[in-house]
Amino acid sequence: MAKKSAEKTTTETRAKRGKGAKVEPLRPPEMQQAGIPTHEQIAQRAREIWERHGRPHGEDVKNWREAEEELKREMGIGR
Repeated sequence: MAKKSAEKTTTETRAKRGKGAKVEPLRPPEMQQAGIPTHEQIAQRAREIWERHGRPHGEDVKNWREAEEELKREMGIGR
């Protein structure tokens, strides 16, 4: 029975926010105010870097770190 109620909750939640709704992860207020890049921003930049470098395989972590650094520099963080 617990499984049915969990499924119902998930279905109800999807219905309320729309099936394909984008959900941003919650971040502490100090991170929001500091302008720290979001997961989505880093992911987008990492993809841009990956495409810029010719879509090489096996450089996911390198691209992610490069994306974080670029965004932090642009936001004036960590100088």
